[in-house]
Amino acid sequence: MEQTNRLNAFSSTQRPNLVGSWSLPGDRSRADLISRYFNTSVFAFAGDGVMGNAARNVGAGPGAVSLDASILKDFSIGERVRLQFRGELFSFLNRPNFSLPNGSRGSAAFGTIGGAGGARQIQLGLRLAF
Repeated sequence: MEQTNRLNAFSSTQRPNLVGSWSLPGDRSRADLISRYFNTSVFAFAGDGVMGNAARNVGAGPGAVSLDASILKDFSIGERVRLQFRGELFSFLNRPNFSLPNGSRGSAAFGTIGGAGGARQIQLGLRLAF
């Protein structure tokens, strides 16, 4: 969580103390979820030379749902020639898949979500098979 090693040891970054539950109610508005995904007030500085009681990866990020679809129609042109029209939709539901919240304790963006996956994409195509 914090980017500074104050353990005076060769370990990785120092972990904070977890003094409560990091989770917040899930029935909040989308804007509230983006601006504060988890309870940032429960992460406290452990002190110099102290590892802290928080686990390495505390919490969970937002889930990801992606549904792709394709529609196609074949047309016969003579005996051996076929024309295929196809439409493909990526992220068909157009549901935002948010990135992980910022986990850098001490940062102004700690606990906020700064990005999302791509929007719906539609691709059309023709294929001539002979």
